[in-house]
Amino acid sequence: MPGGGSSRGYASCRTLIEEAQAHKPPIERLLNRYAKIYMPTALIAGALLWWWSGDIMRAITMLIVFCPCVIVLASRRLSLPPLEMPP
Repeated sequence: MPGGGSSRGYASCRTLIEEAQAHKPPIERLLNRYAKIYMPTALIAGALLWWWSGDIMRAITMLIVFCPCVIVLASRRLSLPPLEMPP
């Protein structure tokens, strides 16, 4: 039967992807918790600096220096195409 092997390969690949999505490694869970706290803290710090100094450029500079870590954590999810396969 031609093509039979490819459907089994497709099914096993799909199973592996579903298992990987269901079971996140502990480090990913830790980083997600960290990012949930870090980003609001960065925004609040930027707003307080703007309020305190009155200089929007100083606040934006602080956010640029403060936020690359969060951007790196979030960019993995944004840059990868969805791995879900149609049924």
